[in-house]
Amino acid sequence: IKKYEGLTMQVRIPSTLFYSNYQSTVQSIQIDFGNGAGYVAVPFNQNVAVNYTTEGVKIWKYKLNLANGTSLYNQSRIKVLEVMTIIPYSQRNN
Repeated sequence: IKKYEGLTMQVRIPSTLFYSNYQSTVQSIQIDFGNGAGYVAVPFNQNVAVNYTTEGVKIWKYKLNLANGTSLYNQSRIKVLEVMTIIPYSQRNN
């Protein structure tokens, strides 16, 4: 399980992810980031904002839509950690 710090992140899929001629058979890629938004289209080489309200283990579900109408599915798990805000001792109210 990969770990990410922060409840907000940017996800990008590089166009070089697939070997030469296989990229032309991929019509679109969608990802369900496990944040309640369902499947989201993720265009190549463009950032997609992903937001969570809570930390924890999230399941990312991938849907690869091919030009011939076939859809391929996969999934992975990530652990999202909320980033702690550190306040210097000199700026504390108490």
